[in-house]
Amino acid sequence: MKKSLILVLCCWVLGCSHTMSSYIDDPKTLLEDPVSVEHQKAIDELESAYLNKEMTYSEYLTKKSALEDGYSQKVQKRKEIIESYRTDEIVR
Repeated sequence: MKKSLILVLCCWVLGCSHTMSSYIDDPKTLLEDPVSVEHQKAIDELESAYLNKEMTYSEYLTKKSALEDGYSQKVQKRKEIIESYRTDEIVR
């Protein structure tokens, strides 16, 4: 019984250390916001396209404004959801 318990504990520790190694190597991935990361990638792609002269400056500004507006709406929706949970907790 003790041997199997020790074996299970060792496997668990090795599994956790393997999973955590990616966070240790790049700790910011632990706290990344997927919506923010997606938005930043879209902005980076847009800037690259503009710098490679694939679009005009006015097109760039229009598309960037649309991306910023969409991101702002997503953030606002998330804030509203968080606030609704906070008010639910206060009411209880």
